Amino acid sequence: MESSANCTSLGDIVTEYLIAAGYESKQNYPRLLDMAIRGLKEIHYDVSGVTVWTPVQLDEFNRYCIPNNIVKLISFWIESKNGLIPIADSSNSVLEKGNPFTYYKNEDSNTWEFSTNVPPNIVIQYLADPTKVNDKYSVHPFIADALLQYLWYADSRFKASVPEGAKAEMQRKYVAAKNWAHIRLTSQGKDDLVNSRNKAYSRLPK
Repeated sequence: MESSANCTSLGDIVTEYLIAAGYESKQNYPRLLDMAIRGLKEIHYDVSGVTVWTPVQLDEFNRYCIPNNIVKLISFWIESKNGLIPIADSSNSVLEKGNPFTYYKNEDSNTWEFSTNVPPNIVIQYLADPTKVNDKYSVHPFIADALLQYLWYADSRFKASVPEGAKAEMQRKYVAAKNWAHIRLTSQGKDDLVNSRNKAYSRLPK
């Protein structure tokens, strides 16, 4: 996983496009932000939402309020210098072997509650409702270029002033960037996170 410091906000990408496309004011910013949100949903290959990685701040009782834009929880992770350590759902009948960190969902308080041994550096990964995403959303660096290419294509495809050949080239660049982003995200999900997890487990105190 990339740290949040390496991520770019959705608003920054929209602003970058505004400047590159020659818009002289931010009058088109709201329209392009809505367009970028649609692009996020398409690029993530998921009809139900867009993937969010964000730090978790626990309260004094080791609880975390469930975000109001969540569609589906993917996982909780502990960030460490040795890699990513997953936090196991204690409601599952079989916990991941060797994992001492757990959480469970408290329906009454609408929170997730964590075991007392969980350190403070937690990250949540979940699918968010794209209609509730705003310009503060952190864009994963793997998809930043694809999103920018989407804006070029989506903003130009219905403009009569743009030649059809140019529209086709923009679409080609967008599709290529989207496919490459998907490959990188899939590779990270299947290989990098597993490798980081195994490396972290190997260095946990015995």
